[in-house]
Amino acid sequence: MKLERALITNFRRLDGVEIRFEENETLFVGPNNSGKTSATSAFRCFLGKRPFTIYDFPLAKIAHIDTYSPDHFDPEREDTHLPFMRLDLWFSLDPASVEYSRVVSLVSVLDEMPTVGIGCTFAIDDASALWRNYDKMFPLREDGTRKVSLSNFLGLEGHLTKYFSIHCCPS
Repeated sequence: MKLERALITNFRRLDGVEIRFEENETLFVGPNNSGKTSATSAFRCFLGKRPFTIYDFPLAKIAHIDTYSPDHFDPEREDTHLPFMRLDLWFSLDPASVEYSRVVSLVSVLDEMPTVGIGCTFAIDDASALWRNYDKMFPLREDGTRKVSLSNFLGLEGHLTKYFSIHCCPS
């Protein structure tokens, strides 16, 4: 099995960035602030080698977190959901390998050039639990504001991973 490509979505300034991997090694080359470190950090986060932080969300998504309200949630409108980060990975399979027989038993249809994908999304587990605890710790003041924004609340140690986790499914 060989990793062919990856797609990174909503991780720092990377959104819809596709990376294609070479046979033996792949080098990330580019000017400063072009996303090399962010790309490697995305892999490290999704592989469990580094915890996610609130700052792994793009700045626009952090602003979106701060405007989130369960009162305005609409399952049909993406702009009312809490944001997510995603890493999609595609692997090519060698029909002569042991992995091929293992994967074939899990995947119902494979093309002539078998490729399988997995999508990993770092997303909210229970938005109502998040909101209840946030509201309990930082209730609305008389002027309608809170002492701490929702993104700052999620930035407190352990809070982001208490309410968000990685969910994987076939891509």
